Order: sequence, then structure tokens, then C-alpha cells
Amino acid sequence: MHIEIYPDTILYASCLRFSGGRLKESIEEAVEIAGLGESLRKPVRTYSKGMKRILALSTVLASRSKLLVLDEPTTGLDVERSIYVRDLIRKYNEEYNVTVLLSSHNMLEIEYLSARVCF
Repeated sequence: MHIEIYPDTILYASCLRFSGGRLKESIEEAVEIAGLGESLRKPVRTYSKGMKRILALSTVLASRSKLLVLDEPTTGLDVERSIYVRDLIRKYNEEYNVTVLLSSHNMLEIEYLSARVCF
């Protein structure tokens, strides 16, 4: 693994929480979740809004926190990426017992992802 090719966002977020082997796993997980391929070699400032959102979400999910606070996680994403993100959030909630506090204007998204809703 060549850590230097990954954006500072992934390295910084992962280094805050992990070291050693778990750091490497977290970085690899974030890279896999992001699915940005060769774009990871480009400066983050050149990313689209959607790419930045996916990058941020990937680092947060790879941290395996017990609580995620997500504000409009699919804003700026195309339909395919929105579905991907919703499925990821649901997966982390179910498989890793992550509690998700989600804010969204998209009521279908809320219905799909939520066990409880508050207005």
C-alpha cells in the first residue's frame, strides 16, 4: 500500500483514530467505500461536490464510530450514488451497530433509513 497517493482527508481522519494495522485497514476501507479510483491521485480541490461528499462519508464510515451525525448525506449526488450511499448507511447501521442521526429533506430517504423519525 502506498499511503502517499491517498488524499490527506483519508489519512488525517484515519490517523486521528487508529495506528498500525488498524490504520492501514481503515484507509483501505475508506478508499474502497469512496470508489473514486484514479481520482484519488488528484488534488481534492479539483473534486466535484459529490466526490467530496463521498470522500468525507467514506472516511467517517471507515472510522467505525458508534454514532454518526449525517446532514443531508446524499445532497449533490446523482441517483446511482445516492442509492449507493443510502445502502452504505443502512449496512453500517445493521452490520456494525452504528447509530445514525440523519437530517434530510428527502422523506423517502428518511423512510428507507430510519427506525424512528422526529420532526
